[in-house]
Amino acid sequence: MRIQKVLYKRDDSIEEINLNEIESRDDIELIKRNLFCAFGGCSAKMEYVPRGVRVAHFRTWPKVDHTEDCKDFFKREEKRKSKKNLATTSARLTDKHISNVLKNLIKYTNETEEQKRLRLEKQRKRYKEKKSQIVDTTTNSLNVLPTTDKSISGNVENPKEPPVKKRYSISDLNEEDLNTAIAIHDNILSIKIEVNRVVILLGKDKLKLNVFFEEDFFATAAKNIMNMFEVVNDALEQKQQLTLDCVGNVEKRNDDLSIVVTGQNHIRINQKTIERFTFEYSNPNYK
Repeated sequence: MRIQKVLYKRDDSIEEINLNEIESRDDIELIKRNLFCAFGGCSAKMEYVPRGVRVAHFRTWPKVDHTEDCKDFFKREEKRKSKKNLATTSARLTDKHISNVLKNLIKYTNETEEQKRLRLEKQRKRYKEKKSQIVDTTTNSLNVLPTTDKSISGNVENPKEPPVKKRYSISDLNEEDLNTAIAIHDNILSIKIEVNRVVILLGKDKLKLNVFFEEDFFATAAKNIMNMFEVVNDALEQKQQLTLDCVGNVEKRNDDLSIVVTGQNHIRINQKTIERFTFEYSNPNYK
């Protein structure tokens, strides 16, 4: 049974938190680090898993046990030693792969509850959920991290491109995403346009994230790309609600997580390429 509520403990205060309200909290980052089991007498640490290809849910923190009388207690299977990677390397994502990632990100973002339910039912038929996982240690593997850094070549030893994590809100972003490419979706709050540099601010209320478009982006972008950003900014100033879907590398700037985008084809404005969005906005009567 899915865990519906947990306790948020900080200093001397204790507050019940449920799945329906956690995303709307301005202090969600602080909350996520201080969640515990809501069953009386159990102090097991919990974690919030945001909506991805599965619905959002709470789960027990890795390697933490509930008390035996807790309703969420489960007995762990004995684990073998986790396999150790021989090495960690990065593989640059192709534009084709990034387009497919953005297509799926937009598709899942627009799912109705019924579509989501049907998809999850199909997934449950393919996979049987386990509360613990036994890892086979007979082979070692190469840990391949996705990146959009143009200085990184494709991974020759493992030609299959690595999976890209999808974040359906900036609140889903975390420190584990650092130095990897992720796909993210959220509302555009503002656009700052400078010479060969654009910064799009995503989020809401106190929760915000900067997306940077800099030298690598403009090196291969269309010559009129700045005009396109000006059109997007005009739409924003006309109070249009705009969303950004993009794939980029997660970096830390001024102690804040941020996204760096390196390709024009790596972004979607209101689910469209920026060139398509600007054309339709500039030609409202075109059919």
